[in-house]
Amino acid sequence: MAASFCPLLRDQNIPWRFVTRIALLLGLFCTQGAVAQDGWAELPPLPDRHGYAGAFVGVVNNQLIVLGGANFPTAPPWEGGIKRWSKKLYRLPTPQSNWIEEPDWRNELGYGVSITTAEGIVCIGGSDAIQHRNSVFLLRHKPSDDNSFVLEEIALPTLPKPLANMCGVQAADYLYVMGGTNAPDATLASSDCLRLHWTAERIASQAAAHRELEWRWEAVPSWPGSPRMLAVAATIGDRVFMAGGVALSASPEGKPVREYLQDAFLYHPDQGWDRVPSLPTPLAASPSPAWVHDNVLSIFGGDTGSRARLAPSRDHPGFSRAEYLFDINKRQWRVGKETPVASVTTNTVEWLGTYVVPTGEIRPGVRTPNVWARAIK
Repeated sequence: MAASFCPLLRDQNIPWRFVTRIALLLGLFCTQGAVAQDGWAELPPLPDRHGYAGAFVGVVNNQLIVLGGANFPTAPPWEGGIKRWSKKLYRLPTPQSNWIEEPDWRNELGYGVSITTAEGIVCIGGSDAIQHRNSVFLLRHKPSDDNSFVLEEIALPTLPKPLANMCGVQAADYLYVMGGTNAPDATLASSDCLRLHWTAERIASQAAAHRELEWRWEAVPSWPGSPRMLAVAATIGDRVFMAGGVALSASPEGKPVREYLQDAFLYHPDQGWDRVPSLPTPLAASPSPAWVHDNVLSIFGGDTGSRARLAPSRDHPGFSRAEYLFDINKRQWRVGKETPVASVTTNTVEWLGTYVVPTGEIRPGVRTPNVWARAIK
């Protein structure tokens, strides 16, 4: 259907890049078969039956990329399974194609922030099975003589400290990273808000030099609330939104204890942080960045903390499927309908006119290979 529709569009003198986009969307919502309510459709699942939590996600040269993350490949945790970090890199050229598994990446990595920019995917921080990391790199398309798809990695200024389980976005000419933890056994979350000035000219100079230039992540004032990890972020114009997450404290035995948060904030570069109405419920690890469209911010699911005391098991009912909607102009929250998305701890991205929520964790210790996309109306 999509292919036969393209000549009709071209006859109307519509630019070809828009014809291609419309055709891909028609293919997505007319040929996938697994179409759910409210504009959701299921893309081809990742070619790993377990799926991943904490994968880096983005778009390079109009292709969807999923890199790294972690899962339990041999057995679930309640059967003694060991969590393993991944080097796998997958790409999906179009919504109708199959995932292509690229050669393994050089490092096992997950639970960082990935931000798609005009230049490619910026992968920030994260962790492996041993430690948190402060590395930052750009994945971009490298032209080749045979027109094959080649990714190249460009080192970017490192974070001032290791960070994982944070959230982040691009707003105007800055990349922002907020919260997280500095080490796997941390009993206090981070209150850091960091930003990196991002311009095409600077990236071109960095790529040409193949070395770290004299630009750095800078600290900006922290939000007026608890230090936190696993918050959700979004971009609202040139402002940064952050909400929810988990605060940490130490138990008498020195183990991390979680407090689920529901406060929310907006940051403006000239005015600092502003507290906005709190979420309808405590919420952590929701797919991030959240979706903003027509002055409404949508958060799809998350961990409300209501079952946080339950040990991982096959009987866990899973995380929230609700859509939490914030009217930006009215500054009001409401709880919307249930969605097919139950994933937490996953990065999101806009791709070909859709908001994509790939893979993730659907209940403690259990991932999914499913990839969902919602049409941007």
